Amino acid sequence: MSLKQVGGTAIVYAVSNGIGAAAQLLLMLYCAFVLPGDALGFLTLFVAIVALATQLVGLGLIAAFQRDYFTVQAEARVSQLSSVVWTVVGVGIAVLLLVSMAVPFIEYFQALPSGLVVIALAGALGQALQQFLLVTWQSEGKPASYARFMLGFCILQVVAPMAFLQWLGLSWESAVYGQALVFILGGLFSLFTLRSLGYLRFSVDRVYIRSALGFSLPLIPYQLAGWGMAMLDRFVITSFCGVAIAGYYALAFQVSQVLNILSGGFTQAFTPWLYALLAKRNSAATRKIVIVIAGYCVGMVVACLSGYWVFSVVVDVLAKESYRNALVFIPWLFLAMLFNGLYRVASSFVLFHGRTVTLALMLGVMAALSFCLNYLLVPVYGAIASGWVVAFSFGLLFATTSLMVAMRRGAQGALAKQQY
Repeated sequence: MSLKQVGGTAIVYAVSNGIGAAAQLLLMLYCAFVLPGDALGFLTLFVAIVALATQLVGLGLIAAFQRDYFTVQAEARVSQLSSVVWTVVGVGIAVLLLVSMAVPFIEYFQALPSGLVVIALAGALGQALQQFLLVTWQSEGKPASYARFMLGFCILQVVAPMAFLQWLGLSWESAVYGQALVFILGGLFSLFTLRSLGYLRFSVDRVYIRSALGFSLPLIPYQLAGWGMAMLDRFVITSFCGVAIAGYYALAFQVSQVLNILSGGFTQAFTPWLYALLAKRNSAATRKIVIVIAGYCVGMVVACLSGYWVFSVVVDVLAKESYRNALVFIPWLFLAMLFNGLYRVASSFVLFHGRTVTLALMLGVMAALSFCLNYLLVPVYGAIASGWVVAFSFGLLFATTSLMVAMRRGAQGALAKQQY
């Protein structure tokens, strides 16, 4: 595949993922408009639990299968995919049963409704199974199939909860049931599609599973660190400020994801091009990289300021209390997503040089620091402290990663001069 084809395919995936993020934003804005603060808060906690449980139930096996896809023959791929899929199904069902039996303890020790956790786990299993189908299409170079599935899924992700809210009443249960149903149906559709295409058999290769788990399990802490930086703060806010305030904060966080959509799309299209130029190691390639990154930084700053201004206008026009309460957090969260977008580009250089362990450790340290600061500051200053913390954390992550890149580039330049 040529560089042009790689870039075009990356754009297709980026647009598809952008549509997914836009669907989530649209649903959150609608729910914030029709639901009271407490119901919005429970909905956002459901989304956070689904994101966490998807990573835990998936066991990182999706990454293991994607790694091994191109190293074996087609027949072995079927065996490997079948093994990891049924392992995830088994683990997901086992966890679901255990949590269902532990419902009384959850009700006693947590402020969360027990049904919320059980439904979130069922939805997470569906999400994990969808990823196997999407990764298979990515590995086979079928962006059209990937895009069609994402478009259909995103439409259902918006329409189903809205329909449930109209039919069952304006409550968190209606929105959660609608979303969970879409996740579960997406998982069942993925199993059916993989089976009908001949990718799935009713067998498990235990030898391969042990090998795959050896690769995938160390990835889970890295995934959890990313989740912690993005979503753990809303649980801290719920504990100290109430579920309604957590809902308003999550709404602001979702609005700020507009910058993530832009930076994610750019990074997916930019990374193959960047790696091709870095491999050349000449001054002309470096100049091109600098120009593109400078333009990206300016564009992100403009998008950050524009996003804040647009949402401010929306708040003034609609005069909705939930939107007004979310506006308080918007400047800090937009700043955080600006730093996150810049960090993504900086991390591309680190990944090119194979420093994945260092990057994982940095992310883990930042997640732990973020949690500690939230736990210390939110009880004193309120939920706005979470906005300060997430902006500081992503800013520090960007600065540290950029320093790593600068030091490596400087070392390479010095070595080149010595050799010359």
